[in-house]
Amino acid sequence: MDRFFDQVLIEGSADHSLDLIAFFRDPATGGTSLPEPLSKFVAEVERVNLLIIDGLDADRDRERRQEILKLALGAARVGAQGDHYNTALGTQQLALVEKLLLRRVAESRKGFLGLIYRWAAIWALSGLLLLSLLGLVSEGVIPLSTITPTAHSTLAAFAYSMLGIALGVSITSVIRLRQVTPELIGKFDPYDFSPSNRFFYVTLLAIGIFVLLYFDVVQIGLGSVLLNQVRDFPAMGTLVGLAAGASEPVLASIFEKGSSPTTSSAGKE
Repeated sequence: MDRFFDQVLIEGSADHSLDLIAFFRDPATGGTSLPEPLSKFVAEVERVNLLIIDGLDADRDRERRQEILKLALGAARVGAQGDHYNTALGTQQLALVEKLLLRRVAESRKGFLGLIYRWAAIWALSGLLLLSLLGLVSEGVIPLSTITPTAHSTLAAFAYSMLGIALGVSITSVIRLRQVTPELIGKFDPYDFSPSNRFFYVTLLAIGIFVLLYFDVVQIGLGSVLLNQVRDFPAMGTLVGLAAGASEPVLASIFEKGSSPTTSSAGKE
């Protein structure tokens, strides 16, 4: 069996943010193309290597990251280094490394979802607090004669939307992350937002959608319910928030594509 790689080493950056498994060719076979099993194995090592980099932070998960990198390096050496490399055995070991990585990433997922739930609780409690204050104003307990009925209704719709946002973001996050797969490693959020940024982003989207609904720039339906009625029924703000949290890509496209007044719909059959 020809020797193709003299050494397989980890070449790390100064801050360890980019620890790459590097393959060093034997000069005697440096100009020879790799056999297909070996080239596929090297590509698989590189794939798993990038998953480790994306899935485990160099600072926060340093110990876990170094542990799994060493295991991946061992598999790479078995499958490619020296005269007696064994790509089949190396591939088996690499598969075990990937399973261990998924377990470690699943532990990180718990922390991410925990932050989602925490921010959802903050959003929901803020909405309930605002509704309580508006209720006291409407009953005259808190004298605030300057607030108009329209402003009162608008604030109530926004408060209800915060409840919907909390529910929508929580549900979609749980569904998206119910099972950790290689495709989700490093992408717990589709736009790489932190949990706090996710809630602020969806809230801004909900406000924008509410303005479009209020002026009938668009018509958006959920099933048989037309969300434009939120002007008259503030409680429907819950559905606006839920739609913003659960169907964010659809609603965001309204702004991206510049929908025409009264002709666009999302989520309506």
